[in-house]
Amino acid sequence: MRSLRVALPAAVVGLAVAFLVAGAGSAQQPTRRAVVAGLAADSIRTATAPTATPTPTLTPIVTQVVGAEVAIQGFAFSPNSVTIRKGERVLWTHKDGGTQHGIVANDFSFQSPIGSSGLMYSHLFEATGTYPYRCSVHSFMTGAVVVTE
Repeated sequence: MRSLRVALPAAVVGLAVAFLVAGAGSAQQPTRRAVVAGLAADSIRTATAPTATPTPTLTPIVTQVVGAEVAIQGFAFSPNSVTIRKGERVLWTHKDGGTQHGIVANDFSFQSPIGSSGLMYSHLFEATGTYPYRCSVHSFMTGAVVVTE
């Protein structure tokens, strides 16, 4: 198991917290997908930015637990199937130079952008179950994530 540590400026975290607090309880606000340092973050509610930004004193560190890593190489996912615990992420790394690939769950519960070598994508799995997926460009490339308690 590997932990990713992402340093975020305190002002960014402060604004995100302000957005979440301001948006709490409002069922009418749309949700957006946030991407932080190459990791897909949970959906956050949008809100009006606060008028004053507090002066940061510390730089928070966000730790993401990566339960498994999958390489995209040779027109295959390696390993083809991974098992992780609920609340962990799978990190896919595109290593197939000169070829476009993307990741999409068969039930469309997660989807990466299509990209070339060097692209990294992760998804947080919050419920137990088996999640089959495939390459969105080459449907013969398949894999599965098994999530346990």
